[in-house]
Amino acid sequence: MNRVLIVGDKFFDPVMVSEELKNNLSDRFNLEIQAIKYDFPVEQFMLDDDTCVPSGMSWDDPNEQKEPCGVREFYGEPFALLNKLQGIHILIVHGAAVPREVLEQADQLKAVVILRGGPVNIDRAYLEEQGITIFNTNGKNAEGVAEFTMALLLSFLRNIPESSAFLKNGVWKPGYYEFDRTGVELYKKTFGLIGYGRIARHLARILKGFQVNVVAYDPYVKDEDFAADGVTKQSLEQLLSASDFVSLHARQPKGAEPILNAQTLALMKPEAVLINTARGDLIDYPALKEHLASRRLRGAVLDVFGDESFAFYNELLAMPNVLGTPHIAGGSQETVKRGINMTIEFLESFLTGDYNSVK
Repeated sequence: MNRVLIVGDKFFDPVMVSEELKNNLSDRFNLEIQAIKYDFPVEQFMLDDDTCVPSGMSWDDPNEQKEPCGVREFYGEPFALLNKLQGIHILIVHGAAVPREVLEQADQLKAVVILRGGPVNIDRAYLEEQGITIFNTNGKNAEGVAEFTMALLLSFLRNIPESSAFLKNGVWKPGYYEFDRTGVELYKKTFGLIGYGRIARHLARILKGFQVNVVAYDPYVKDEDFAADGVTKQSLEQLLSASDFVSLHARQPKGAEPILNAQTLALMKPEAVLINTARGDLIDYPALKEHLASRRLRGAVLDVFGDESFAFYNELLAMPNVLGTPHIAGGSQETVKRGINMTIEFLESFLTGDYNSVK
């Protein structure tokens, strides 16, 4: 008997996960499945001037004070899973916190599946100390984020959100045909990717359909991998000075200097557009605001933000050359389905003894 606990929510519905496990694994591996569903994400919350806009897991009100628990980027109460893991062999969890105090009660735990890109909401050090296997579903949202990045950029370039808003309010707006207000095309432009992981690679494939010259900076990727995708490898400085569009797809070590700070932003091509659907800590947002205010940059499209209060971002988002969304790039039904399929593959390999833990 393998006792499995699925801790899900309104995105990763534990009932859906449970049904797929039963259909694919239960008979072979004698699974006894339990499920907990939390009522997240919340529908909405208000941003006052002092609110720090969430850059990670942003599914509940950041103004609510939470007791420190040693893990980050989670929703709900930090110790909600206390007394829930006794007798459990396999834990599958999305966004709930799994701190050390909870894991210390997991007397039979053998494996944990994190339905996220990284194990940020669980005490990974404790799992490693105890020899508990860790899986995560890195890359499940690559296609979704890449498509969203294109959608957000094209919406900005062609005045789609604001012209639609006018029409919904009964205003026909032919003024968008004025030359200085018309949009610009991607066709034959240069598109720079900072970071070349799964999301950036999928985006590069999409961009080829626009006959775009794709260049990329990533010191950890081999030259032959760029060449195989028809992407030109460049230094960060070369990319910034040559690209009409710059899209961020990297991950910074905690506390590191933003990749795009006052100095590197100054290297960007005049009239370029900056896109960030990755992480808020990749940009010095006050420095970006200066470049946007001066109109040196054409604009910015942003799905993630930094640590400044909303009073700052309210001003930034009010600028006519900024389009923002509330960290929803990874939200697609296919993301969930891929995450479940990856979980099934992970568990099958684990239960047959052919597996590797997250490195």
